[in-house]
Amino acid sequence: MIAPPLQVHTYQAIETQHIYNHSLRHLKDPNERRRPSEEECTHALFLTDPSIERDKLVQIKGQRAPGTCEWITRNESFQTWQKGSLRSLWIRGKPGKGKTMIAIFLSRTLDAENGIYYFCVAADTQGNNATSILRGILWQLVCRHPQLKSELPRLFETEEHAAQAVSSAETLWNILMFLGGLGPSNIFCMLNMPPNCGF
Repeated sequence: MIAPPLQVHTYQAIETQHIYNHSLRHLKDPNERRRPSEEECTHALFLTDPSIERDKLVQIKGQRAPGTCEWITRNESFQTWQKGSLRSLWIRGKPGKGKTMIAIFLSRTLDAENGIYYFCVAADTQGNNATSILRGILWQLVCRHPQLKSELPRLFETEEHAAQAVSSAETLWNILMFLGGLGPSNIFCMLNMPPNCGF
């Protein structure tokens, strides 16, 4: 049996304490009282639909051949990660070895298991930054779990502050950590990041 030309690495993420009120304090202005609605907050997060970006990649790269990519679901490290025993899973390989095709396969596999995902594309410099990635992940999270939308107006405070929040990677990260703690116990997040995408 020929081993797959990709390497799967795991590591435990370091737990850090995030103080949400401190991170969001600069967004509050007592002179502006109108809070945006849940839908307005969701719209403020929207930048692109990751499922559409995934479909564009499939159009460029083509459909995967039957039976390919399925080996990853039998990989011991992947199974351990899927069970929640590991917080992070890193799949790496040289260009052209199939990382993006595996990412597309996994995004569809995890769709039924509270999976959210984001695809960085080398040619899309506007979407290859922390702010865009976090907006895409947050937008998916609240669309998949609408009960979380009710938290957004309180976090964003006003329309102006919502615009400030969606341009701050630090604030978006803290909102993601906060909402993630209110959602399902297991949320799988997959990020496809080619080596030449700018990070």
